[in-house]
Amino acid sequence: MYNSILQFIEKDTEKIGNLAMDFLLNGNMLRFEEGLLETLIEFGRKIYQETLESLEQTIRESAFRKEDYYVEHCCGQAFL
Repeated sequence: MYNSILQFIEKDTEKIGNLAMDFLLNGNMLRFEEGLLETLIEFGRKIYQETLESLEQTIRESAFRKEDYYVEHCCGQAFL
């Protein structure tokens, strides 16, 4: 999740600033809203993906899971 947040701060805040300059200040509120929504949805997707990947890794490495369960396939790979 931290990677997504850092990437958002580094790249997407600049993208939002460019959207504001290109559309909002020129009176095209709809295009600004569309670009902003697209940027924020992509940010949400990245956070969701990183969270699920982290959870999956935690489960895979869990001592409790290793006692009773075997991960046969994950993400196209086999794990022990």
